[in-house]
Amino acid sequence: MLQLALLAVPLALLALGPVTDLWAAQDYYSAAVSAPKIPAGKKIRVVVFIPNGPDPYFQSKWYGYEDEAKRLGVTFQLFDAGGYAFLSKQIQQFEDVVQTKPDAVILNAVSSTGMVPAYRKAVAAKIPVVVDNIPLRTGVAVQIMKSDYEIGMLNGAGLVDAIGGKGKVAMLPGPPGADAAKWRYNGAVDYIHRFKGVQIALTKWSASDPAEGLKNMEDILQAHPDLKGVYCFGGLIQQGIVQALKARGKKPGEVAVSCQDIAKHQEQAMREGYVQALVPNTPVNMARDAMRLAVMMALGQKVPDMTWNRTVIVTPKNVDSYDFGGNNPPEGWKAKLR
Repeated sequence: MLQLALLAVPLALLALGPVTDLWAAQDYYSAAVSAPKIPAGKKIRVVVFIPNGPDPYFQSKWYGYEDEAKRLGVTFQLFDAGGYAFLSKQIQQFEDVVQTKPDAVILNAVSSTGMVPAYRKAVAAKIPVVVDNIPLRTGVAVQIMKSDYEIGMLNGAGLVDAIGGKGKVAMLPGPPGADAAKWRYNGAVDYIHRFKGVQIALTKWSASDPAEGLKNMEDILQAHPDLKGVYCFGGLIQQGIVQALKARGKKPGEVAVSCQDIAKHQEQAMREGYVQALVPNTPVNMARDAMRLAVMMALGQKVPDMTWNRTVIVTPKNVDSYDFGGNNPPEGWKAKLR
């Protein structure tokens, strides 16, 4: 199989046809940011903000932040907004922390627009901020990002490939107020629309929650018994989709599923044949790099303006060769608010 790094493949190639086999499953991750050296006796406190702690993706990032802080010997605190709908809660959390003058902050924003005023308050207070995961719609000094549009295109490619370029598909793109969900959806739709044999039957936005995925998928299967595939946002919605497929008596692969991330239950669903494409983001490694950037900024060291975290497509054909390192916490780890 031809093995190409994602950066070496122009996105324009995605329009040429199903491309699942162009990417090797392994992403050969190596740390994008070197571990900083902290002077003996130097105390550093880094505070992290995330939008949706129960999501397996943010559970993985939570572990990455926590473990890297422990490795580096810095104090770590984390605040969870509790869902993409709770912008006001994250704003309050952030503004309260700014008053305590942390040495650095890592912000996974609930909203790319709604968190801008709070971010500016931190900058005015001369608190270093690493904008992680979701870009803000304002000038930002330091970011570590994945391309959500690119992720969506890869999911679209995996779905089109899985159904052979023809058939009816449904879109379950996640929380309507989440910019990451919107950008991923746009990428997937732009790809799918290049194939005249594929029809999008409907799009249903919802909270990132298994119960929502289950209910919506049950309704979709009832209304569209000839459905060939479904696109979804993250592991929680995928969990509900797979439950609905099993309850409906669908055979593995009868309705192709293309989703983001690669939590352990998602891998299991793929091995059972119910999921045909996953686009993982190595969130543990991304969180480690963000923590390193934050510590370097706290030390007054120069850091790059942008650090990218790239991704790949994982399918049943290549899942056995995929390097799962950097995706999930170790067995037995439990998140604890600090």
